Amino acid sequence: LDLAIPSRSSYVDVGKHKRCNSDNGVRLKRCDPKLDPRALGDDIKMECPRRHGTISVRFLGPEDDPDKLDPEAKDDAKLLQRLDGLTDLEKDNGIILDVDKRPLKESDHAELWMGGSSPEESEAVCVRLGKESLKPPRVSCTTRIVPQQRFVGISKPDESRPNLIVILIDPLSRQQMQRSLPNTHALLNMLGFTEFEQYTAVGNNSGPNQAALYSGMPITGRDGIRTSSSHKAGRKWIWDRLNDEGYVTMKAEDGCIANSNMVQSIQPETHHGGQMHEMFCFDY
Repeated sequence: LDLAIPSRSSYVDVGKHKRCNSDNGVRLKRCDPKLDPRALGDDIKMECPRRHGTISVRFLGPEDDPDKLDPEAKDDAKLLQRLDGLTDLEKDNGIILDVDKRPLKESDHAELWMGGSSPEESEAVCVRLGKESLKPPRVSCTTRIVPQQRFVGISKPDESRPNLIVILIDPLSRQQMQRSLPNTHALLNMLGFTEFEQYTAVGNNSGPNQAALYSGMPITGRDGIRTSSSHKAGRKWIWDRLNDEGYVTMKAEDGCIANSNMVQSIQPETHHGGQMHEMFCFDY
């Protein structure tokens, strides 16, 4: 997981602040130089807009099999009634979508995006309502894990081995994280995470830092990380090594990387995660 942690100023409402005007690099009056035109133009949100919480979507699962539900049980009877009233959109794509605590209607004009080429292969789905309306659209997304065939590796799967989670928080130094995110740092320690104390940030964005942490090698340029001269044939990334050991792997980001050729060029050969990259690019 690659987490881009925002700075404290990211949560400051800069809408009423004045820009810093300068003359040949010298500020003309006292102001905050971080409040550049881009920051002043950003639509900063402290939390997800409440309008998105009025709709919800989920994948249909084994628990929704009518043959396994008891019509005499209150909750099962309610679910059977809901399943009986599914719209064609829901049936065709294996989802349940509720709007304002009621079932979806054909007149809601829901716009659907799925991460896979078919509903069965999709691990992510997003629904947007109100695209044609004058009001801001409402969006709901959900994810799941679809079992995949393991890559052929050196070792056979061993269920006794521990699951591994590697979290990259960049571009933040260890000391800065302890100062700025004390609760997060304390929680990770409480959960038993191990810090890579010999690792340090080698760049001001995700590409170089991912290359260093996940492969142990720096990069020599911005393009083609996986094929860079610094990553010659035979250089294995952490997920390649885990694949060889029989692990099922996933690499995920916490934002859209469609505009980052550097990060995309890593081209991780993992079982899961690619659909999440597309989901984070879904327009809200």
